[in-house]
Amino acid sequence: MSSAVSRLNASSRAIELSTWEENDVAGRFIADPILAEIDAGDVLVADITRLNFNVVFEVGYAIGRRKRAYLIRNSAIIGSDERPRQ
Repeated sequence: MSSAVSRLNASSRAIELSTWEENDVAGRFIADPILAEIDAGDVLVADITRLNFNVVFEVGYAIGRRKRAYLIRNSAIIGSDERPRQ
């Protein structure tokens, strides 16, 4: 994902994408900057290939804030779709 985001940002000035890793600042609660980015953005793109509770929460938060949410899934990765992992 990080590689794709870097290539898209380099190829277009019309959009600016960021990943959650860019908000991973030592000593700071990571949810705060991620939720701030969701608030500031127009769209949330979430990789739900392997669900976890953080991603599910962020998608729900974005929907609650009336943001567009695009969910993507890599069909080449086979795993359990039963429930999100902790």
